[in-house]
Amino acid sequence: MRALKYLMPLWIGIVIYSITAMTVGKTGLRAYDDLSREREKQRLNLEKLYGTNENLSGIRDALKYDSDTIAVYARGLGFGSEDERFIRIIGRENVRLPQMNEGETVPVETGNFTHDKTLRIMAICVAGALFLFLLFIDLLKALFGEDHEKERSW
Repeated sequence: MRALKYLMPLWIGIVIYSITAMTVGKTGLRAYDDLSREREKQRLNLEKLYGTNENLSGIRDALKYDSDTIAVYARGLGFGSEDERFIRIIGRENVRLPQMNEGETVPVETGNFTHDKTLRIMAICVAGALFLFLLFIDLLKALFGEDHEKERSW
């Protein structure tokens, strides 16, 4: 029974490491929640990019097949046909076509987790402290247990 008592800190250290690794470790629940939020953010950005792609595809098709659209874009860039005259209005900003937005990149954020090495050190420290506490209790019993037995017998 005495030897089993000294194995208890080992098992407690293993349990502490297992629980902390499952909750705050690199592959734990907190890291999983962070990855889920990051996945949702990337999915929303991907939907925006698909919408932008459809918009730009429509503009491309219009520029490919519609001469009026080509003329509108050419006028926006300052070009015109041979028989056109331009009147420049001073004091007003140049009216330009809206700039095409090709989308944006969303940076990936690293998850918030505790490294396994730190969790191992914590578990070893707790197990070592519990082992030393049990050893200290047994030493106190061994040293003072005999003296108390003699005092009680009087």
